[in-house]
Amino acid sequence: KWIASSDNHKPGSWGGLTGGEALIYRRRTGTTTLWNAVTGKPRWQAPVEGRNAQHLVFSPDGTQLAEGYHTFVSAVTRVTDGEIVRHFPEIWWVNDIVYSAPANRVVACGLWTQAIRPGARLFEAATLVPIGEILPHDQEVYCAAFTPDGHLFATGGRDRLARVFDSATSETVLAGLAHAAPVTRLEFSADGSQLAVGCENGDVRVWDPRTGVPISPWLPHDSTVLRLRFDARGERLLTVTRDGVRTWDLRTGAVPRHVFPET
Repeated sequence: KWIASSDNHKPGSWGGLTGGEALIYRRRTGTTTLWNAVTGKPRWQAPVEGRNAQHLVFSPDGTQLAEGYHTFVSAVTRVTDGEIVRHFPEIWWVNDIVYSAPANRVVACGLWTQAIRPGARLFEAATLVPIGEILPHDQEVYCAAFTPDGHLFATGGRDRLARVFDSATSETVLAGLAHAAPVTRLEFSADGSQLAVGCENGDVRVWDPRTGVPISPWLPHDSTVLRLRFDARGERLLTVTRDGVRTWDLRTGAVPRHVFPET
């Protein structure tokens, strides 16, 4: 019913004081717009002092829009009028925002506080009340994913690890699945029994999210993994990279069945 977009306008500058030294940053005035998907007409526009939104994600019930920024203004707004309902607390740099309707949870990934602390954090979706502490990663967190039933979620990032957590408590289920490059994409199968992890160097592998046992061999690609998607039975995996789209059969040695290069 609705399409959300965000763009930059004229750049400006501002001064900040950190460590006793004055720093000047380039900034832009951004605008988020909600469009009627049928008529193409804007319903509202909301200016933001800072960069344009890096992520725009609708809540599962379609009543709210989460806006993730690379400044301290990331927030949830009402779809009806664009008014800010509440801000994500303490997050500076947002790389991903993911909702889970069954769990009434939302996870935000990136860098936290002015100390630039990497990690992800779990919130109650309706109130943005934090569930537990910041979930640690050694470096910037790029992505997250929930199981369809909302019981588990995973995070991954520049430290080359994928981690799995309990959505009710944010406690660690699996401390870290090691990869050779930064993790750029995560996806659970429909029954939650498989976790596909894609990396910046093109590596993809499917894991058991509770035991950490690999389910597939390494699935090689020539460029960064952008999207992953299981079929309904968890027998095939669709991978999207900068060099094409592939469908892997996970039952027969994971040989790609279709390749669409230069997509």
